[in-house]
Amino acid sequence: MVAFSSQLNDREPTDFLDYIREHEKAVAETFAPHKTTYGKLGRIKKIFRSVSLSFDVEELHTEKVSLANKTGILITEAPADLIASINEALGQSEDDNE
Repeated sequence: MVAFSSQLNDREPTDFLDYIREHEKAVAETFAPHKTTYGKLGRIKKIFRSVSLSFDVEELHTEKVSLANKTGILITEAPADLIASINEALGQSEDDNE
């Protein structure tokens, strides 16, 4: 149950356990979660070459992360500081992108 709780919220791994204890909910120690529902709660984490990518599956549903041409990844609404860092690494100014 601890492992499941930490999968729901890796920042506060005991939140789910605390909730079921506080509200006296009966939850079996072992069960098979609904695959589709559980998948929506998860995260995708991959490291490839020198790139580390991690995001909530929900970002796919809100289209903040999507597939581009089935072989690439498109990230929308990227933070301005990330865009600025990429431009700096490429030797471009912000004016070059307008």
